[in-house]
Amino acid sequence: MKGRKRDMALDAMRERMPGPYDEPRPFIEKGFFSASRLARLFFTPALRAKTWRKMAFMLRHGISFYGALLSLESQYRRAGSLHAGVLAVLRERVANGLPFSVALGDVAGPDECMLIRAGEERSLAEGLLLASECLMKKNLLRRRLGRALLYPFFLLLLLLGLLVLSALVLVPGFSAVLPPEEWTGEAALLLRASRFVTGPFFLPFVFTLLFLTGLFFFSLPRLTGPLRRLLDRLFPWSVYRSLIGSGWLLSLSTLIRSGKSLRDSVEALSLLPSLSPYLRERSNALAGGLAAGKTMGEALLDAGFLFPSREVVFDLLLYARLSNFEEELHGISEESMEACLEECEESLRLLSVLLLFLVTVAVFFILMALSSLEMGLAAL
Repeated sequence: MKGRKRDMALDAMRERMPGPYDEPRPFIEKGFFSASRLARLFFTPALRAKTWRKMAFMLRHGISFYGALLSLESQYRRAGSLHAGVLAVLRERVANGLPFSVALGDVAGPDECMLIRAGEERSLAEGLLLASECLMKKNLLRRRLGRALLYPFFLLLLLLGLLVLSALVLVPGFSAVLPPEEWTGEAALLLRASRFVTGPFFLPFVFTLLFLTGLFFFSLPRLTGPLRRLLDRLFPWSVYRSLIGSGWLLSLSTLIRSGKSLRDSVEALSLLPSLSPYLRERSNALAGGLAAGKTMGEALLDAGFLFPSREVVFDLLLYARLSNFEEELHGISEESMEACLEECEESLRLLSVLLLFLVTVAVFFILMALSSLEMGLAAL
């Protein structure tokens, strides 16, 4: 019964769908409502994954591509969603003759566009489904990593809050009752810490830490060469290598599932304009090894990057000569992503333990200082 109702609804939708445009509409993209700006604000990876899945469903049931795009735009517009603006821009681009994969250039990720472009050569519905699947898995990776980061971030804020509280509230309050010259033991140490927090060197110290942190994150996708090869063996660069490597391997395996060969897929990824220098160095090394007749495992091992991870490289070295290797690569990429998540969560658990220890030490130290101050007040 449900299947019959769904088919009737799809037939009615087909009757309402317009055909392709006979004349291309003019397309002007400027101001706030540019596709790139709208995409950054509203068209998130999770929403794109749902949109591509809905479009693939309509394409499989005989609705034209332009009709599916217009139908989704109308649905979002009736719901009052700002996502309709992005689809309107994409519809205008398609109406002006651009392939959908090209129209998505500043809206979607490069690997996403590549999967859809491969689908345009074979089956657009299949390409959209693969792009949706890839987005969902990467989004799951980000969500799990974000949840794992919450607790250590909270502990770090708590530690900083204790330092500021003691410097701005506790120490001034007790200084008004007991002269700082008479503070001894833990109270004297708390006084020194408070003077550092309220002194002239604290803000430069904080800005230096923030600058070094920003420099670290800036260098992650950009630093290459022998130094980076050495740093990739150390925490936290090794975590970044595993995270980015698992996403790269997932994109590669999904591209192979769209119908491309391993060598063509690697070359396509290495030629992406938006690829970071870090990934480009590793993709070029793999492409060069494949061109020299090596297997994927041999090329990654000889490159010396241990990318995406040591375990994955040796797994690829073991399986690379199997007849169905390219079909099994997707399973290897999923295992790599799960192992990467477990490694990241374990590293963040250790960081949480360290921060919890520091918070405990800070609380104990403040309590001991308060006890010392109470003893000083009682002696007056």
